[in-house]
Amino acid sequence: MNNFEIQRNLQYLGFYYGAIDGKIGWQTRSAIKSFQKSMELTVDGIFGERSTKKMIEVIKAIQKAIGCTLIDGIVGYETIEKTKQYQMRNNLQIDGIARNQDQSQDIPKW
Repeated sequence: MNNFEIQRNLQYLGFYYGAIDGKIGWQTRSAIKSFQKSMELTVDGIFGERSTKKMIEVIKAIQKAIGCTLIDGIVGYETIEKTKQYQMRNNLQIDGIARNQDQSQDIPKW
């Protein structure tokens, strides 16, 4: 997973609010730490093997639950569009961001 994908996935999960620029600066490190904490991983701000594996697992579960045809653990166009459709059907804010509090029983919580 490259830095752009890390940032995009963190943004999709509601952890990152900065620019998707591929640079691992303080905002990205902070988002990584928040993700790690929420997943009960070692909180070090380094997106290593365990963080990567966990993120892919979470994204794949969401992709499967919302009906994506490509289940790869990387947020792309289809994932965002399917998320927006899910949000629309469930009267949620329609922005393509998969917030934990937006999830119902059919979407796994993280």
